Amino acid sequence: MYKPKFGHLLVFALLPSILFGKIGLGLQMQLGNPSGATANAADHAHYLIQRAQYAMDYCDTQRTPNWVSWDLTSDDVGSSGRGSFSVDTNLPVGFTLVATTAYSGSGYDRGHMCPSGDRTITVADNDVTFYMTNMVPQTPDNNQGVWASFESYCRTLASAGNEVLIICGPSDFSSAAVASGVKIPGAVWKIAVVVPAGTGTALSRITTGTRVIAIKIPNIAGVRSDPWQNYLTSPALIEASLGYNFFSGLPASVSNYLRLAIDGQPAPTAPVIVSSPVSQTVSVGAPVTFTASITGSLPITYQWRKNGIPFSSASSFSLISATVADSGTYDLSVTNSLGAATTSAVVLTVTETFASWASVAGLSGGGAFATADPDGDGIPNLIEYALGGNPLQSDKALLPSIVVLASHLTFTFNRAQSLATYTVEASSDLVTWSTLATNPGIVGQSVSVTDTADLSQQTQRFLRLRVTLP
Repeated sequence: MYKPKFGHLLVFALLPSILFGKIGLGLQMQLGNPSGATANAADHAHYLIQRAQYAMDYCDTQRTPNWVSWDLTSDDVGSSGRGSFSVDTNLPVGFTLVATTAYSGSGYDRGHMCPSGDRTITVADNDVTFYMTNMVPQTPDNNQGVWASFESYCRTLASAGNEVLIICGPSDFSSAAVASGVKIPGAVWKIAVVVPAGTGTALSRITTGTRVIAIKIPNIAGVRSDPWQNYLTSPALIEASLGYNFFSGLPASVSNYLRLAIDGQPAPTAPVIVSSPVSQTVSVGAPVTFTASITGSLPITYQWRKNGIPFSSASSFSLISATVADSGTYDLSVTNSLGAATTSAVVLTVTETFASWASVAGLSGGGAFATADPDGDGIPNLIEYALGGNPLQSDKALLPSIVVLASHLTFTFNRAQSLATYTVEASSDLVTWSTLATNPGIVGQSVSVTDTADLSQQTQRFLRLRVTLP
C-alpha cells in the first residue's frame, strides 16, 4: 500500500540589523531643567522646546538657545550624513525666525550646540540639528577647532559603550551682535556626564564616582589648536555665572558632589578653615583688614558677620578708617555644595581717646573739659564720650535706661569706648554705693546689668553709671 510521505521545509530569513538609538522625547533632559524654562509662548527669554533629538531653552531676545541638552550613545551615530541649515518654523507666533543667512558676512560660524555628528542615525534626526534655533555665533577657531575636538571626544566615549548625558550653551553675552541681531556670546560651555553601560536608567547608574567633564571656552580667535583640556572647569562655576541649577534630576547627595568636580583633579571637598582672622585693637581712623585661609572646592561663598549679623559676602573684610562703631565680634562662614565651616570669632577693638574725641568734635579750651557741657543737654563731655554721643548736639536718647523686670531693676547703656572704665553701681540711700558690674558686655554694643536687690524688699533703690579714664 502506498503511503504518502510528508516532508518539512525549514525557511530561514536573514533580518536586517536594527539600531536603537537614544532618540526619544523623555530622554533628552534627564539631568533636569537648569533654568526652569517652560513651554509658555509668552516667555521670550526661556522658552522650552522638547524634541526627540534634544531639549532646549530658547531665548528669543538674544536669538540663540540658552542651553541644549541631549543623550548620546553609540546607537545614535550612523551614516545619515549632514543635513542643511533651515529656519525653525516651529517657534511660537511672535518669535523672530532666524534666517539661514543671518550670520552671513559676520565672520562667525553657525555653531551647532547639539552636534550634527551626534544625530546621524537617520536623515530626519540629523536634519533637526540644523535648525537655526540650535545655533550660536562661534568663531571658526572655536567651532571648527577646540569645540569640535571635544564633540569628537564625547562620541569616542559613547562608542566605548558609555551613555553620555550632555548639556551645553553660550554665555558671557555683551551688547555684541551680528548684523541680523543675533547676540554673540563671549564663551561657550559644555558639561558631559559619562555614565557606564548597565541596567536601569542612566540616572540610576550615576554615583559620586561618575566622571563629569565641564569646559568653558572663550569665543575668540586663536583657540583652534588648543586642547579642550586647557578649559576644564566645574559645573558649579558655570552655573554660578549663569544662575542655573544643574543636576536637579539627581539626588542632592550626588548632585552636590558632581557639580564641584573638575575632570582629572582631586575629588571635591567641603570647605576647611586653615586659619582664622586675628583679633585687633586699633585707634580711630586706622585701617583694618580681616582675612582667613580656606581650602575646599570652588565655588565657595563667604559670609562675614558682626555680632552675629551678616554684612559682607567678600572673601576678606577691610575698613579704610575704623570708627568706634566698628568695634565688635566678627566671624566668617564659608559654604560650598558639600558643606560649611565657620572661623573662630575675633574681636575688633577701636580705641578713641577722650582728647581725640574732643578734637574731632571741634572742642577746645574749657569746652574740651570732661565736665563741660557745650550743647547744654545736661550730659557732661565725659559721659557723652563714653556713650558714643556728640558733644555739640543733644543726645538725651543715649542716656542709660532703667526698667523693672521681675522685681529687679535692669540698667541698660551703650558701652561705646574701649579706653573708658564703666562701673554700674547700686545704692539704697544715695550714700553707700556697691558695684554691680565693671566693664560688662562688649565694646560697641548695648549692655544690660540687672540689680541683685529684690524691689519687693526695698523702700527705694538707685542705680548709676560711673565712667573713669586711665
